[in-house]
Amino acid sequence: MKKNKVLILFFILISALILQGCAKETIPPIETIVNYMAEREYVRIYGYLTDESKEKITIDEFSTRFETIYAEMLINGMACTIKDYEIEDDICTVWYDISFDTSRFGLINLSYEQQFVKQKKEWKIVYSPSLIIPGLGENEKIQITDIEPQRGEIFDINGNLIAKNDYAITVYANIDKITDGDALVRIVAPLLGVTENYLEDKIHSFYEKMEALAAAAEAGEEIPEDAYTAEAEIVILKAFSKYEGLPKYIEEKLLEIDGIGIDTSTYTKTRTYPYGQLLAHTIGYMGVISYEESILPENLGLPPEVMIGKTGLEKTYETQLRGTYGYRMDIVDDQGRVMSTPVLKPAVNGSDLWLSIDVDVQLKTEMLLMEYLTDEMAGAVVVLQPETGQIVAMASYPTYDINAFTLGISVEEWEALTNEDSNNPLYSRATIGLYPPGSTFKPFTAAITMDTNTLSYDFVLHEHISDNKWTPPYSGWVYPPITRIMETPGVLNIKNALIYSDNIFFAYTALKIGAETFYSELERYGFSEVITTDIALGRPRITNSGEFDKLNLLADTGYGQGELLISPLQMASMFEVFANDRDIMKPYIVEKIFSDIDGDYGQVFAATPIVWKDDVISEYSHAKLESILRDVVDFGTAHEVSISGKNVYGKTGTAEIGNDKSREIAWFIGYVYYPEPLLVCVTLEVPAGEGAARYKIAKPLLDN
Repeated sequence: MKKNKVLILFFILISALILQGCAKETIPPIETIVNYMAEREYVRIYGYLTDESKEKITIDEFSTRFETIYAEMLINGMACTIKDYEIEDDICTVWYDISFDTSRFGLINLSYEQQFVKQKKEWKIVYSPSLIIPGLGENEKIQITDIEPQRGEIFDINGNLIAKNDYAITVYANIDKITDGDALVRIVAPLLGVTENYLEDKIHSFYEKMEALAAAAEAGEEIPEDAYTAEAEIVILKAFSKYEGLPKYIEEKLLEIDGIGIDTSTYTKTRTYPYGQLLAHTIGYMGVISYEESILPENLGLPPEVMIGKTGLEKTYETQLRGTYGYRMDIVDDQGRVMSTPVLKPAVNGSDLWLSIDVDVQLKTEMLLMEYLTDEMAGAVVVLQPETGQIVAMASYPTYDINAFTLGISVEEWEALTNEDSNNPLYSRATIGLYPPGSTFKPFTAAITMDTNTLSYDFVLHEHISDNKWTPPYSGWVYPPITRIMETPGVLNIKNALIYSDNIFFAYTALKIGAETFYSELERYGFSEVITTDIALGRPRITNSGEFDKLNLLADTGYGQGELLISPLQMASMFEVFANDRDIMKPYIVEKIFSDIDGDYGQVFAATPIVWKDDVISEYSHAKLESILRDVVDFGTAHEVSISGKNVYGKTGTAEIGNDKSREIAWFIGYVYYPEPLLVCVTLEVPAGEGAARYKIAKPLLDN
């Protein structure tokens, strides 16, 4: 009995050893080979080839073919999953998947079938190009093509198209039809506004390309199927924006020349702006991607020379507008014919933006700026819906035509826009311009003094004022006196000080509130933080140091001077505290976003009004101050903005720019409730004493 048990144990042990030996050689080292692929250790993979395979391909050819394909795929990593295998004698077939993490295609999965044979007790690869990409044959190659998405377009709130995809006017030469190349260059160059050398280089480059293709064909190299198509005979000479146009007489002369053609729908894709300079600073412009931009995470894998948004909404919403590039990996034969497509990633078209902007109001705004501002002036206008924060119109002056950038701006054009005498038309004064708010700030000082119980609404100032100058009676006051433009009629209280914009009253008020309380209250209002919105804004500031470290700085801030700076868009939003029942809304300009998702085009985003600061002032202060703001327009400093039969509320402001007495910032911020709530902020950079244009611009907008 013991003998039988020993025999049984012996046979079990022998069987286990046999099975273990089989298990060790059950499957070739696929994971190891794939790891070498990921690490680009192609020499190590070559060592796994059968002797017969090594006779067919050299180690250099093997490595080069791997590297050429994998480098173009932009592979970051690989992972292998073995699905099945089959062993028959000394031959093993393995079915496995490789998951590729690529910058170009994203995550892709390819299924492989690879044969191994046993040589010298080791599994060796029977090489074919399908080891690299499934289905790749000996005389075939991989061709990777970008699939460009359609860029999203931009509309105003009423559906007017303000940024669209289009084609430029393209003047081209059909080389096959040119009868006299020298004459063509001589005649065409002045018509296109280019040099003869420029055209000669264009045509010479074409012939160099053709000679290179002929040499390659003679050497037996693969030539793309489309190398000799009719389109390949076309040489683009110059493109013109449709809004720049091509004069009719030049077009006629060009078409008289053998070999010259004009195309408007095929050769040169472009971005065009039907309204030209309208909304230039808001929409922004596009340009060729720079190296610095191309290495940003959101731009990895983009084709070289691609156009991307450089400023404005074109930049802020670049990824949404651009969509997602698609790619296809084709296996093509030696004639360039597509044999199969192992990888296809369809492009995803960009999203369309619908703005809160009303083009009609925007046009009126910009026309008013052009009508009333001279070359010595600049400025910005913001029109808001104060209950929601919607930006109805927003303009900076001077401006520029966005279409100048669509085909690449010339050095001369760029210098004209950026030289010292240009008055900086590329600068968005409405959003990133920072200005002292002047007397438009005084209602905030008044609200703070009432809400902190520093001064009552009925308080009357009885300080000694001589020749419209007041020296604060403080031992630490070593500064010039506070001045006002004119004597305030009647008693000097909050109401009259606002109606007639008395600097002395509000300097006194700020000093009474005190440095610490005044600073903390202004922070609570939001004067030291930028409003987060879908437009980049300049960051406002109360003081440079973060405190009122001098008495005169505290006093000057009380009437909107000192070191206080803010953008027109944010100041307009701050004024909503009076126009919107004590709340400040986040301004926004993108009303809706539409996208094509899996073939269904529909709305994917709708803006909702968001309160940035709520109940900023008390109900009591709001009621008192709104009544005064109406008086300012009815018979105070803003009387020129009064509109018959309509209640207008507002405040003027005039601020100095540093110590420059020759220039000033002229403000007006006002609002109406009828026929619908509307707030208008006008901020102008003008020669001293020439700020009346603010009223001429604001009044028609409030009366719209």
